[in-house]
Amino acid sequence: MKLSGGYRFIFAILALAGLALAAEEAYVWRNLANLWDTDLISYLDNGEAFWKADWRNFINPYWSPLYGIIVALVLKAAAGNIENEIFLVRMTNLGLFAALCLCFLFLLNSVKIFIESRFKTEDQAKLAQFWGLTLVSLTAVFVYSSLTLGQTMYGTPDLLSSCFAFIITGLALRLAKDLEGQGQLSLKTSLLLAASGFVGYLSKAPILAYAALTLLGLLASARKVKQARSVILVGLAALFILCAPYIALISSKAEHLTFSDVWKVGQSWNIFLKQPITHGRSPSFLHPTRIYLQKPEAYEFADDRPVTYSPWYAPYYWYAGVETIIEWHEYLPRVLANLVKYSLLFLWAAALFWLIAWKTLRPLTGPCSTAFLWLPVAAGLGFMLLGIDMSVNSERYYTPYLVPLFTIFFISLKQLPKDKSYRALRLVCLCLVTFALLRLTIFAFSYSPLLRDENRAEGFRPVEITIASLLKREGLQEGDKIAQLGSCRYYFARLAKLKIVVDFVKPKEFWQLGESEQAAIVERLKKLGVKAVVQEPYLREVPLCLSEEELPRPSDQRLKNWLTLKQTGQGWALVPAYQANETKWTYPSTFMILKLD
Repeated sequence: MKLSGGYRFIFAILALAGLALAAEEAYVWRNLANLWDTDLISYLDNGEAFWKADWRNFINPYWSPLYGIIVALVLKAAAGNIENEIFLVRMTNLGLFAALCLCFLFLLNSVKIFIESRFKTEDQAKLAQFWGLTLVSLTAVFVYSSLTLGQTMYGTPDLLSSCFAFIITGLALRLAKDLEGQGQLSLKTSLLLAASGFVGYLSKAPILAYAALTLLGLLASARKVKQARSVILVGLAALFILCAPYIALISSKAEHLTFSDVWKVGQSWNIFLKQPITHGRSPSFLHPTRIYLQKPEAYEFADDRPVTYSPWYAPYYWYAGVETIIEWHEYLPRVLANLVKYSLLFLWAAALFWLIAWKTLRPLTGPCSTAFLWLPVAAGLGFMLLGIDMSVNSERYYTPYLVPLFTIFFISLKQLPKDKSYRALRLVCLCLVTFALLRLTIFAFSYSPLLRDENRAEGFRPVEITIASLLKREGLQEGDKIAQLGSCRYYFARLAKLKIVVDFVKPKEFWQLGESEQAAIVERLKKLGVKAVVQEPYLREVPLCLSEEELPRPSDQRLKNWLTLKQTGQGWALVPAYQANETKWTYPSTFMILKLD
């Protein structure tokens, strides 16, 4: 099928716009840690445990291992240090996006093979037009969902898991093509799908369900073909045989049967916000983090795990015993809010395509023939609709599902669109492309101020690398214990290989204490082996919301032994925070440190 020049041009525009935004995003975040890199810290600690063969700490029912293993390998191979770790992570993410593009091309090729097989007797010029419409629509959905929703800035495995979702979908389309043509299904393809599901499961737990439901959907399509049923059942069995040993390992660690503890832990705070993300309390908890002080509110969690921040590395342990809490009167508003978000982000376009199909393109294939696509998509998007607060950093979860969601439409047509229908579809496609390019443009312009190093907002200053280097110069060594004021922005501790063992979760309360009260806390921390108290940077731009007025003034006597950041002629340095003649906080960051030795 030869594409018309118009479709080739639009495809090129979408591809170039996507690649440009991916490169810009990687460049902007090359030396910046973001609020969501708390996840990245746990993934990297887990990956390092793998390469050290520390199996006791590596097996983790909460964090899927593959992303951490890959990024930790890159850091290990590049001899990563404080100065280039964040850069290497972002470049790895960019590489994963490149891999995702290849997987998307594989999926597109599978869609093309499927369409060519179904319409091989149709007029080739009309078939080429339909393929051009399909290609451009799916490409617009891909660049939109992977960059404006997924994004390379996050230190999470979402792009990696999307690779496997696309491979699974592409392989399923090839099996479905053979099934539709009453040909012999390939056992090799079925086993490859199972293997992709297993490796994808190691990247993110939902991919196990994605692969299983894809195979079950194929089984529904093959219900009348004995040979096809056998091939698919072998693939389904292979999937569970491959996954069983890993499930056994994490179930043993969690002390209950599980294929992932993410939802079990997260539902107590992510659905109805009944618990904080860390330091949750409930009579049912078996061993929550320990209350260190009531006021200021502080928690202690010193353990033997060689990780940066144990509460977020092993939430399955600290939340053991968590109950499933569902309050139905709070359920409906959350679902309605999520549904509105779905509609604004992608359902509007899907609804327009299906409206045209309902009005002018009937008959359509039956639901069984496309169950291998809509079953995993409905399960994934449905679970997020019902079970996740979609207002919090949730768009990155959509990437595996949106391209298959729109693919369902194009493989459901039994005949090629005629002139009137084709014009209507082309108009919807144009709206979708315009929407995607507009969102890409908005994101590109939002990053443009960050291409310069001056006049950045507090949360976009590259101070984590500086802080980690300065802490090393102050004598803090790998594995030293620290206490932190705040519990949101602590990537500097990961860079310096420090171990956080105490959280003062309300810095405002700490600074409301008098000098003698703070001195008593310091003595208590020393007995715990704490080497320093560190106030995180960016406290004014995270949920802790410590305002400038609530910080101690530089002339406050309590700051006499504290150090803070200052830029000098020789670069950044730690200087005394106490300034007798200063009455206003003038430092470039809220970061401060009190050494205890």
